[in-house]
Amino acid sequence: MGKLCPSEVFNKVKPYLLMVSLQFGTAGLYIISMATLNRGMSRYVLIVYRNAVAALVISPFALVLERLNNTTDLLIPCILIPCTHTWP
Repeated sequence: MGKLCPSEVFNKVKPYLLMVSLQFGTAGLYIISMATLNRGMSRYVLIVYRNAVAALVISPFALVLERLNNTTDLLIPCILIPCTHTWP
């Protein structure tokens, strides 16, 4: 068996690293949520704040990735104006 280059090792380890980081994020969110709820914040206010922060964090990625994908440019007019365009 040959040696793996660093990029191949990273590609094999990437799913595990992402899963561990997701677990740390979930644990952090749980700790912050419990701390704010124990201090008296309303559950509904916490949900609104959490969704607002999530929207602010995710929206730049969505905008950039949407700009890179050229096929979705055709979907926006089709949503606003019913179209009869057949997809290739």
